[in-house]
Amino acid sequence: MATQIDKNFVVTSDNLEGYRIVKYLGTVCGTTHNEGLSSKYLRESFSKNQNEMIKMAEELGANAIISLRIMNMADTFSAIFYGTAVIIEPINK
Repeated sequence: MATQIDKNFVVTSDNLEGYRIVKYLGTVCGTTHNEGLSSKYLRESFSKNQNEMIKMAEELGANAIISLRIMNMADTFSAIFYGTAVIIEPINK
């Protein structure tokens, strides 16, 4: 069952304060290829890839993505965006 992920729950940290990770669902990712490295392009690329990763995570049933990383590929204008899809719940639940 797909859930909806709030973009505030897509983070570079390994956890979310006030929440516990109930289940790890796997890696989600997005990629860009040969489109240049201007700041406008990087913002658009990040947004596009964040949306792709959210869609993948939602299909897995996740309600958050942790450990978001961006890896630039050497000698190209390509980048890989990846993170871990998880199910979280408030600690006080």
